[in-house]
Amino acid sequence: MRLLNTVLKQQNLLLFAFIFFFTSNVSAQEHLPKDEQTGKYFYSKVIFVDSTGKDELFRRAHKWFNNHFETEDTALKVVDGLAGQISGNGTTKLLIKNKGFESEVPMYFTLNVFVKGNRCKFEFTDIVYKPKGTSFTAEKKFNSGKLNATEMQYLNKTKKAFITFEKTLVSAMTDNSEAPVVKKFQLKKM
Repeated sequence: MRLLNTVLKQQNLLLFAFIFFFTSNVSAQEHLPKDEQTGKYFYSKVIFVDSTGKDELFRRAHKWFNNHFETEDTALKVVDGLAGQISGNGTTKLLIKNKGFESEVPMYFTLNVFVKGNRCKFEFTDIVYKPKGTSFTAEKKFNSGKLNATEMQYLNKTKKAFITFEKTLVSAMTDNSEAPVVKKFQLKKM
């Protein structure tokens, strides 16, 4: 019985080491895609709403943007109903633990929304972090290959923030009777 317990403990230790090895060798591109042309990380999806046309989707996206980004640090740069494009700057705060301390780190980004027919593509890009006294881009933070624990926090919390925005945007793009289809965006023009 003792021998069995020892073997099981060794297997658990090997499993833990295996999991740790693979999670510590994760690259940023496994979480956020990188545009090969610009070299920038981004998060993008396409929302299909069969029962709603371009003008209504554009109106809903514009209203959503205004409701979510109403500070001095955020601003609409492009609002073009004919082209179906809304672009602007957004910001949120990430809670990052480093060396036993937690701090709120402002994250700034550009949000582009493109409406065409019954679909709406949104894209978060130009990601910049501004912890106290410094500033760096996602590309600078995540291009080192292997990510350390703090870099993984930035990456995971960035993706979580974008997913939170995604959920509210999907909700805003539909009414209660519509069922949207949301698909991961592949790097090709809409």
